[in-house]
Amino acid sequence: MSVTDQLDYTSTDELTLTYYTPHLSPVCNCIQEYMGDRCEEEAGACMSAPCQNDARCVRVGETGFECECTPQWTGNLCGQDVNECEAGTVVCENGGT
Repeated sequence: MSVTDQLDYTSTDELTLTYYTPHLSPVCNCIQEYMGDRCEEEAGACMSAPCQNDARCVRVGETGFECECTPQWTGNLCGQDVNECEAGTVVCENGGT
């Protein structure tokens, strides 16, 4: 199989390349106004990238959004560091605190 067999060229205002591998799903690189696994959703409020610390922005309604934080972060925009000790999450082993 050649490299050109693995690339899918899509014509838009900007060039978007989607690379296929045998074990992974295709990855879409959306133009700024769209989001979602297949660029199927208008970005709306997520267009300004309001979520912090690698959080995923999810559109809610026509003008709203919600941030899905990674486990280390919390808050509306995922800008507050989680204190794992205060949250009761066990992070230390072998008697560590």
